[in-house]
Amino acid sequence: MKRVVWLNVVLGVWLVLSPFMLDSGASGIAMANTVIASLLNDVVVGLILIGDSWWVLGGLGAGVSASGIGALAGVWMILAPSLLGYSQLRALSASDMAVGVLVLVASAIETWAFVHEPSTKTI
Repeated sequence: MKRVVWLNVVLGVWLVLSPFMLDSGASGIAMANTVIASLLNDVVVGLILIGDSWWVLGGLGAGVSASGIGALAGVWMILAPSLLGYSQLRALSASDMAVGVLVLVASAIETWAFVHEPSTKTI
C-alpha cells in the first residue's frame, strides 16, 4: 500500500515541476494569464498531494479520508483544464488529466487497502 502512496508523492512533485518543464506555447497577455492559472493550479494541487501522502506515510492519519483527498484532487485535475480555461495548452492539460486519472486509480487502491486491511484489534 505504501507504494501507491509513494506514487501520489511522485505525481505531486511532477505537478509542481511540470509547468516549468513543459512548453506551453503561449504568447500574448491572454495566454500568459492562462499559463499562470495552470501554473498556480498545478503547484497548489501538487503540494496538496505531497502533503496528503506524507500525512499517510507518517502514520499521522491513514484512512479512507486521506485517500478521499487524493480522489478529489484527481477529479479536479481531470476537470481543471476545462474549468480554468487552459485546455488549449495541450501539453499542460494532457499532463494534468493523465495525473488526475493516475491519482484517482491510486486513491481507489488506497481506499480498497484501508477497507480490507486486517484488523489488529484483539477482543
